[in-house]
Formats: sequence, C-alpha cells, structure tokens
Amino acid sequence: MERSRGVAGQMAKGIEFLFKKNKVDYFVGRGQVTAPGMITITEGEHAGKYLKAKNILVATGCKMRRIPGLEFDGVRVMTSREALAIKTLPKSIIIVGAGAIGVEFAYFYNSFGSKVTLVEMLPQILPVEDEEVAKTLARSFEKQGVA
Repeated sequence: MERSRGVAGQMAKGIEFLFKKNKVDYFVGRGQVTAPGMITITEGEHAGKYLKAKNILVATGCKMRRIPGLEFDGVRVMTSREALAIKTLPKSIIIVGAGAIGVEFAYFYNSFGSKVTLVEMLPQILPVEDEEVAKTLARSFEKQGVA
C-alpha cells in the first residue's frame, strides 16, 4: 500500500508540473450549465462567477456520468471519449471534473493553446489524492493561467 501511494504521489507531481508549465486554469466548486457555453459556479470559493467557453468538456471521473439537464451533443458538450477525437482545437474549453481524467485533459488542451477552465465540485482538484499534492498542482495551474 505504501509503495502504491508513493507511485501515485510521483504521478500527481508530474501532472502538477505539466499543468504549471502549460498554464492550465481550473476552478474547484459546484457549477451549473446556464446557457450554451456558459457555466455558473454555484458553490465554493468562486461561487457566483460565470465561466464562458465555446466548448465544455465534462470529466467527472473514470465512469462518465450524465448531468441532468445537460445534453451531450459530442461537439459543444462532450465526454472525454469524444474530446479525444475532435477535429479542430477549441480556442477555449471548460472541463467539468478535476480528477485524474479532467486534469489530464486540462494539461492536454492547454499545451496545445486552448484557454482552459477546470471546474471541480469538491474542495480540491484531484480530490482522491493527497491534499498537499493537490494544492501544489492547483498553484501550478494558476501560474500557467488555467482558471
């Protein structure tokens, strides 16, 4: 178990470095899609803030979850599977879910030049990882311009 945690910690530090390097933005809290391309953060440190992007990526964890009232069209609102097969890079994207998959996509899109906003309903990104690791990644993302 100790070795497993050590490996996971090293991987998370690598992700942190990549986010910092590539200016990936993220937000921790709960949000709601209020219009096409717009999310309102409803809980957390940034409650009341509006986020706008042409594309929104929902990254809620290993198993994709449907969000009531949000229609996945595979173009403007997509799953992580669809996000891997897009034909043109979006200028901006909101990624809902800051677990391992969400932060990977944030890094990916930011490294290719998209303006990335990362949204998480729990108090920290990478919510199942060590709190210190998550905070370090969060600071790294901030420095890279990821909201």
